[in-house]
Amino acid sequence: MVKTCLKRFFFVFSLFGIAESQALYEDTRRLYEDLFSNHSSAIRPIVIQSDRLDLNVTVELNDVFLDGVALNLRLKLTIDWVDETLRWLIGEYASIDTVYPKSSDLWIPSFVVPDSLDKEGFICHESMMRLQNTGKVDFICRGNMRVKCKTNFVQYPLDQHVCEVVVLLKNFRSSEVQFVESKLVEESMHGDTRNWQTTGQVGVGIRQFSWSSVSALVMTLRLNRDFVYVVVYALAPVILLSMLNLMTFWIPDKSVKVYYSVTQLLIMVITVAPESTHHPRTSNCAYNLYISLLLFLNIVVVNVTVTLWRQEHKAERGENSDDENEDKRDSIYDFRNPQNYAFTEKKSIDVPKGCFPWCSSKKVEDFHEAQKRKEEERIKQSRNRDYKLFIIFAVLWSFITCLFLVKLLGIV
Repeated sequence: MVKTCLKRFFFVFSLFGIAESQALYEDTRRLYEDLFSNHSSAIRPIVIQSDRLDLNVTVELNDVFLDGVALNLRLKLTIDWVDETLRWLIGEYASIDTVYPKSSDLWIPSFVVPDSLDKEGFICHESMMRLQNTGKVDFICRGNMRVKCKTNFVQYPLDQHVCEVVVLLKNFRSSEVQFVESKLVEESMHGDTRNWQTTGQVGVGIRQFSWSSVSALVMTLRLNRDFVYVVVYALAPVILLSMLNLMTFWIPDKSVKVYYSVTQLLIMVITVAPESTHHPRTSNCAYNLYISLLLFLNIVVVNVTVTLWRQEHKAERGENSDDENEDKRDSIYDFRNPQNYAFTEKKSIDVPKGCFPWCSSKKVEDFHEAQKRKEEERIKQSRNRDYKLFIIFAVLWSFITCLFLVKLLGIV
């Protein structure tokens, strides 16, 4: 008996829940019809049209990037106001206190960006609206903005920039619609801002024009370039590669010197080329001048290495040709063979000039000793020359780097 009563109770309760959900859907549909059937989204949502509509705005920066004079922003605006024409009593619509209409059903503000570099200015690519029974409207807008900013890249990569972004309300005077309160979400400044450290503040104001005054949202952003990012990804690789190129003069083999110097130059060019797209294009930037001088220095190192290699190669070919012209013969008498004095074919025996066909073994040994001393002297002279070249290019590299650091730190 008890089980039967419980089953009937749960059955009736489930039917009541279904009926309540159907009634809730009907109430929501009726609420939408009552609210938006005679509502116009082109008229300011206040009963007395001579009154002013106040807007509260919260700004959240999702991405900040400075490219030359163009400041690229990806931001989120949260704007709220009170729509006096869209209010209802909760009890008349099954306790519904919030609805989410389409943006085309409500009046929403539009914006103008005077310093915009794009024709669109600022357009909401993603938006969401929420309407409460008290008439409060929450409008969330996500969009991109590209505005002009006064920049100075002389101190790159320690440059600092202050950009002012002004957003005006479109089609309404300040006496009709006005920003009254603004807020900047500080946590958003530490988000995905690439190689920039951004701080800023947001305020509201009035911009005067010849025809009228317009309410404005003013964002003042201070951008400090992340010096560690620039050093690790741009400056340090170039400096290390230029230093490694100076090690060319410590390599003993002449052909390896040429291969090494050319390879280092190509690696440096490949490293600098992709990063140059993020560097400022200002002509008076000390960083660009420094990179250009390092590239020029590496090119000079390659040219000097190739020139010396060609000179030594020509000298060796000249000595070999003289030996061949002087010692043309099919065979020589090998005095190093103590068995006999018969003629033997020449294979790899070097003899002094004018020593054919007879030559003593002592004269041959003295000739070899002289050749060995000559080769040692040539190697010693080559090493001294390479050492002097290394000192010269190292001094030039140090001088250029010191000038860049002095200019960078603002000592001069």
